[in-house]
Amino acid sequence: DSGLANVGTHKVVVKLKGNYSGSKTVSYKINPKGTSITSAIGEGNKIKVRWAKQAAQITGYQIQYSSNSTFSSGNQTITVSQAASTSTTYTRPNSWKNYYVRIRTYKKIGSALFYSAWSKCAYTAVKQMIKTRKKITLSSSSSVYGDEPKEVNITFTTTNRMMFAVPVKISPSGYIAKGGIRIILKNSSGMELQNDLINLKGYSYDDTYEDWFYDDAFLVSPGTYTYTIKNVSDDTISVTYSIYAYLKKATSASVNKNVYVQSGNWVKIGKVGEGCPLTQVTYSSNKIITGWDIDIDGTIWVYADKKGTGTVTVQLNTGKKYTCKLNVAAGEPDFFAYVTEYYTRDNYFEVKVKNLRSSDLIIIKKGAKIVNYDYKEYDRKIKSGDNIVVKSGETKYIRFYIDGDYTYPDHEKFDLHASIIFEGKTYEWHVWRNDSVYKKNGSWWDTYWDEDSYDEWY
Repeated sequence: DSGLANVGTHKVVVKLKGNYSGSKTVSYKINPKGTSITSAIGEGNKIKVRWAKQAAQITGYQIQYSSNSTFSSGNQTITVSQAASTSTTYTRPNSWKNYYVRIRTYKKIGSALFYSAWSKCAYTAVKQMIKTRKKITLSSSSSVYGDEPKEVNITFTTTNRMMFAVPVKISPSGYIAKGGIRIILKNSSGMELQNDLINLKGYSYDDTYEDWFYDDAFLVSPGTYTYTIKNVSDDTISVTYSIYAYLKKATSASVNKNVYVQSGNWVKIGKVGEGCPLTQVTYSSNKIITGWDIDIDGTIWVYADKKGTGTVTVQLNTGKKYTCKLNVAAGEPDFFAYVTEYYTRDNYFEVKVKNLRSSDLIIIKKGAKIVNYDYKEYDRKIKSGDNIVVKSGETKYIRFYIDGDYTYPDHEKFDLHASIIFEGKTYEWHVWRNDSVYKKNGSWWDTYWDEDSYDEWY
């Protein structure tokens, strides 16, 4: 009988035959299949638990949590009565305690309950917002007018040993030529525990800077602390901030072994586990990878700046290391380019080019021409010459000589048409007095445009 394999209590009657007589009834119980916790995340006074779905022959799930790793005392149990559920959120009794969490399935048959074995326990560490997200406006450090303060002080008291983090989102009101935002942490005695400068030079009103800062030296003692966010730039800045606390340092991470990305992009390579991600990220020195960042939720990002293969090493505060191989395909060029002048006597156009990427940018002179966008019958070709290589971060003035003796009294009405090569790809390129574009997949794209940066650079 296939029903004898279902969850529940079953009876089997054994009857003797032949030279034997009598019967015996045997009872046995089948419990439901168990499941496992996939994540248990604590934030504020909430814990969110996720688990693997186990919908066969169950009524629901029981989640049990305790501050005791053996679950010998102080246990609290939550019942989820939907078999299709895979997550639940509940309030922890003490928002400053870490908790151990485990799960089991159950099946209700009549008034009887049948339970699976408990899963392995998961650990959830506190990530507690202790100051609400708030937006402030801080006046320029050099301003003598305005109603906004130049700094804000946020004081709070904790009753636990913990670490702090300050996620910030920064938006300038104009253009920042120097300075930035300073983040300072002091205890009640005035001792400075942290002093970080966010350098915002070159940022303008349409740029946004996001990052988070934490005391990377130690877990601080219970007490009263003050964060100071100070504007030390030459522009008024809008700052949105929060303050988080952690009861422990992260002791684990999940990092991909291989990641594929196109150059010129940020890519996620993994995530640090529960706790404050005191993490160092190092990478091979071949300019394929040129930056890294970690979000407040522990997500690890690296910047792929050049075609090729690079290695990333993630090391936790515990010393544990994880390695990722980054496979970077060819990306798109990124550079300034403008026609700076036309020299009538020697009959050449001069183009200023600055390469903003790590790979070489190659300017091809063969086949280049000048086009009058009012009267294209006056087009003139450029004399051929050697290709020009503009290396990473390099600025070059490139001369394009006219093939013939025609001069251009109104050179601002002319575009220079040529080709460029970047990371093995060839693009059609147009450049004129105040901008340039390249053709990709049938559409034209700005090589780079930012009015404030252009004014400073030009």
